[in-house]
Amino acid sequence: MHMEGQKQFFLFEYIEESQFLDQKIKDYSKIQRSFQYPEIQSYLKNLLLALYQLHKNQMPGRVFSTFNIVVQPNNKIVLMDFGFEPQIEQNYLDILAPPEYLKKIIDKENANQTDYKFDLKFDSWLLGAFLYHLIKFQSINQVKVNNIDIRFKYDKKEEFYEYLKNIEYIPCQTTRYKNTLLSLVQGLLTCDPKKRLSFLQIYQHPFIQDLQLQGQQEYIQFYSQCQYIRDLQNEVIDTRELNRDPPPIMEVPTRQPNYLHVILNKPQFSDQSFYNYWFKIQLDCLRCYLLVQTADKITILSNYNYPFIKVLVYIIKKMHLLILREMNNYLKSELYQNQPNRNWQIFLNQHQRDLISTEQINLYLKVLEQELKIIFEQHCQIHLQQGSLLPLEIQQSLNDNRDQDPYYYFLNGYADAISMLLIYVDQLITQNQLFKLEELQSFKKLIYFCVDINISFQSQTFKEQFQKLTYNNQEVQPKDIITFLGITNKFG
Repeated sequence: MHMEGQKQFFLFEYIEESQFLDQKIKDYSKIQRSFQYPEIQSYLKNLLLALYQLHKNQMPGRVFSTFNIVVQPNNKIVLMDFGFEPQIEQNYLDILAPPEYLKKIIDKENANQTDYKFDLKFDSWLLGAFLYHLIKFQSINQVKVNNIDIRFKYDKKEEFYEYLKNIEYIPCQTTRYKNTLLSLVQGLLTCDPKKRLSFLQIYQHPFIQDLQLQGQQEYIQFYSQCQYIRDLQNEVIDTRELNRDPPPIMEVPTRQPNYLHVILNKPQFSDQSFYNYWFKIQLDCLRCYLLVQTADKITILSNYNYPFIKVLVYIIKKMHLLILREMNNYLKSELYQNQPNRNWQIFLNQHQRDLISTEQINLYLKVLEQELKIIFEQHCQIHLQQGSLLPLEIQQSLNDNRDQDPYYYFLNGYADAISMLLIYVDQLITQNQLFKLEELQSFKKLIYFCVDINISFQSQTFKEQFQKLTYNNQEVQPKDIITFLGITNKFG
């Protein structure tokens, strides 16, 4: 800002050869081109960093959206509008603000005068609206009511608020993106601010963890202590200050373990017994990988309005967690099958680089635990209430808080849930003779391998049960399952 007498002049950076993001969305929509993951990840990294810098300087995002974000040729984004609160409820403007804000303006409350703190969950909602626009090619205020498309603006804020009051979250289902991204958007666009993802929970979400953000621990530490900031109204900020003190570079290895790397490879071993150890580890990685794929691909059932998708995702991910935890325990142990074994110790020492590190597994287990907690609170608790159509035995497993291992859990909830899923997909295949038939059949094959995820993947049982997948009497290998399912290493 520059002052001349009583006049204030605001200076903005000139950005050449750029376009507003909403225009890019329109361009992609015309040619039916989806945003690829690298694009979404790049925009999201930039936006999260920008919001962190704003929040750290006690400034809210408040009004950012695809309509005022500029994309530069290098895919970096620039926020053109943030922080201040002009009359955003002007009748001609799209409604992007969260429902709690709409309630205030409908009730004629003046948040500027009564509240002097800004809840960062306002910006959580806007972050969800940003991602929703990239995924669905429309803003969150464009909805279908009684089969009629309506675009709510502030002249219809009461109607939009009534619409939001009657839903838990703004749905963002599609088969074009993985469930981890869609669950993030859903958590951000949850209408009840108490249940909406905080910025701390955002950084703990698996999709954000997979971004491997530099300085992630600094962000987590900041947001663990900051849910509100001072609500600036008419103060002037020199935005050059926001570019100072960049966060330190820190690598946080919280990505999903690379199960395929273990499944598809076989190192050279100095001892014959090492092959047996490696085979067991491969099978456990295969179990985990099949569960990951099933949890991701189950979103195709959203096309059929299946009511238990999130419950099944929770159950499948919990089995994943239990198997991974069990594998982590024996990879850290000097015992093999509960017996002292010197060869096992030598194997672990010699092939540490070939194995998934226990440090990475520990970190990912924390991610899974957090994700399960969110899914349970947002989607499973409701099925513990009277009147739920979820089968009783599955309800009971959701409410079982005892320490569990994969075998106990298989008998107490998992087997019933997977059987229910398989029966439903079978019915869909019978009913839908053409519509997405290939996709459903492929998903059914995946479920088949998850039906008996424990016994079928014991070494001897595996060799006997799946021997027909090989040729020339070769011994079946875990990678043969991957080949059968048509999965390549690019999906790792």
